[in-house]
Amino acid sequence: MKKPNFDIPASFTLFGEEWETRFIDDLKNSDTLGQCDDAHGKIDLHVRLSGEEVPPCRLEGTFYHELVHAILYSGCYHDLTRDEHLVQHIGGCLHQFMKSRKFE
Repeated sequence: MKKPNFDIPASFTLFGEEWETRFIDDLKNSDTLGQCDDAHGKIDLHVRLSGEEVPPCRLEGTFYHELVHAILYSGCYHDLTRDEHLVQHIGGCLHQFMKSRKFE
């Protein structure tokens, strides 16, 4: 699927490894908005969920949540990557920082 016009990179590098962001058109019978596949260096984002379009801000927030998982996996912090509260908190902080930053 073509990348939506959001502030989400199509690819990036972590610890020297290339990662790809994939935009999945619809994932029926699922309630997840995203998934981090550390074995293959991919973050999957579901732009439609059960036929409904995911709002851009929610999709961006999901990207940052999955990015934190990717950072923790890449740094071999496997126990921390299972701490969804921590991942959600850091991902939310990163998202807010990126959306609110200003340059003089």
